[in-house]
Amino acid sequence: MVIKMKKYLPAICLISVALHFAAAQAPADSRDAEDRRIFADGLFSREMYGYAAVEYARLIRDFPDSSELDRSYFRLGEALRLTEKKTEAATAFYRASQIGGKYRLRALFKRAALFLEIESAESAAELFAELLKEKLPKDIHEYSLYYYGEALTKIEDHSKAATQLERLLSMFPESEMAPYAKLSLGRIYALPGEVNDFSSSRKYLKDVATAPPTSRIGAEALFLLARAEFTAKNYKEAANHFADLEKKYPDDMRLEESRLQAAWAYSNAGLFDAAAKSCVAALESEKAAEDMTSNSRAEFMYILAGANFQMMNYEEASKWYISSREVAPYGPLAGASLYQAALSAFRIERYDEAMGTLEPILSDASFRERSLWLMAEAAVGKKDSNIAIQYYRLLVAEYPDGAYTTDALYRLGHQLVLAEAPVEASGYFLHLAEKFPKSALAPKSIFASATALE
Repeated sequence: MVIKMKKYLPAICLISVALHFAAAQAPADSRDAEDRRIFADGLFSREMYGYAAVEYARLIRDFPDSSELDRSYFRLGEALRLTEKKTEAATAFYRASQIGGKYRLRALFKRAALFLEIESAESAAELFAELLKEKLPKDIHEYSLYYYGEALTKIEDHSKAATQLERLLSMFPESEMAPYAKLSLGRIYALPGEVNDFSSSRKYLKDVATAPPTSRIGAEALFLLARAEFTAKNYKEAANHFADLEKKYPDDMRLEESRLQAAWAYSNAGLFDAAAKSCVAALESEKAAEDMTSNSRAEFMYILAGANFQMMNYEEASKWYISSREVAPYGPLAGASLYQAALSAFRIERYDEAMGTLEPILSDASFRERSLWLMAEAAVGKKDSNIAIQYYRLLVAEYPDGAYTTDALYRLGHQLVLAEAPVEASGYFLHLAEKFPKSALAPKSIFASATALE
């Protein structure tokens, strides 16, 4: 078994580490072992862990043959752990386990747990696997199953982790660790790939959210449940869980973290007012502003603009789309923000504004087709047939089978009639009818072709 720390240090090293916490001239005393043990325990109970470590180390030094030696090593390990001397604590627990007394199994458990704390999950998993071969007391058994599952999760052995956590729930359904195991299983089963089991993930997370042991765990369950539903594109359910998170746990750390995904969930679920409120809350939050990147801020503005657009508040939508572009002019939403700002202006008949807003993205292949269409439509709105003809022509030439082609051909023909170019108009009408005979505009085009020449 590969362990990433030395299994033990000489006893004198332990004593030296413990003495580090004491004053330079710690007074000697003549108390017998029991009195000194009581004194050390008293220091420990008063949370004076550094001084307690010194006393336990002295007990080990002065009474190496004591029947309580395993206890002294165990308590030294606890005192060192609580003073963040975790490497030295693991060594003390190892020494306690080697003595073979009544603290052996607890020392093995504490040592394994320490490896998990110091981010040595592979070693922790190996230690818990060995420990679980022992005949364990109930409390150590259930905790070992949970932490073994957590260690396996950290090394991404998710299938094996799920097995251990399921064993915990099966063997100890009333364990205080059961909600934590369900939370972990909910997270694991929501992962993509072989381990994915969305129905089980949802069930476990709902169980925890319904009766959480703490508010922090309740918030985490709702957060994970909302994310899982969002990933599954169940936006209405995701929105409901995000709303519950905000309502029940307004001060939880996950609230600010979830706002962006919550805003998308509300928007995708058609809850545009809720989406707008979520965005405004994030943009006005001083706490969120500390960690918000320019791209994130632009994204909140984009969603806020979209919510206003859907609620037909086009002027407000246009303002937020432009703000989104200004905040992150080279961000992933910059082009979309300009296009949507133009569309918003078009909806309120500000045609010049719409066309001017589209200019920077006309050469962008991602937006060119729809931008040409909107430019042509805006020109029609301005009653400028010449400009409309120009953009309709570009559109049908560059995208002969595009999403707007049939409508563009028909409208191009109409604008050419208005521009007194009937022969050309008739040609476009016929082209539409011949190339797209199943289009609803085909019969109208045949008629329009004939009447254009009258």
